[in-house]
Amino acid sequence: MVDQGEVSEKQKPGKHQSMQSNCYNALLDEEKKEWMKRSENKHTTALVEWEANKNRKASSDPIEIQKCIHNLSQFMHPILDQVVKATNGKLTLLWGGPEPIDRGHLNVISICSGKTLGPGGQNFIDSEKDLYRKVIEPMYARFLKKCYCLKALEELGLGLKECEATLADEVEGPNTVGSKASSSSTSLSMVTSTKPPKVKKSTIVKATKPLGHSRRPSSLPTLSQLLAAKSATVAQTGATVPVQIQPTS
Repeated sequence: MVDQGEVSEKQKPGKHQSMQSNCYNALLDEEKKEWMKRSENKHTTALVEWEANKNRKASSDPIEIQKCIHNLSQFMHPILDQVVKATNGKLTLLWGGPEPIDRGHLNVISICSGKTLGPGGQNFIDSEKDLYRKVIEPMYARFLKKCYCLKALEELGLGLKECEATLADEVEGPNTVGSKASSSSTSLSMVTSTKPPKVKKSTIVKATKPLGHSRRPSSLPTLSQLLAAKSATVAQTGATVPVQIQPTS
């Protein structure tokens, strides 16, 4: 019926359910009892499997971990969008941790929902790109450095070499610097994945080290300095999008 144009794809699930109900109602009582028994057994089996999956420990398999990371934005987008819709607010999610496909290096994924006013609109990261790169990313990097042991990450990276080919086949490679559109054409969300330049091992977190900046957190400008510089620039130029703000020496 779908091929003939009588039922659209959107109507297909409802039509299928209606046809099944009609077929069931046409059965004899004994046949209905048999199908009811089959349905109950199938439901019981599915419920046991669901409970087992819900209560089991998280997998330590790097392939399963990478699949979860790879599908993180697709899974979280609808949730973030619904929270934004229900609260009339804006929402940004930061994920940071070792990525198996990147040999255990720490990376950061940002998922935003909600945009600024005006034609097109911008999400949080696009609207405040400079401050995000110079303040929030280094701040989150410093936090991540306190969460993971360098030795453990190095061992993880070495241990994952043997399954690199499998990982590449199972999921796409690590994302590059920048933003990519949400998987849903109607979603308000945006996901960005940060990949760093090469840095010394002592820094551990290579996901949030912008080019041209010192690796010491103390050399970063303060938030008040950045905000003051931004305000002065906006006042002079009338710009609504943050321009490049040079850190103070």
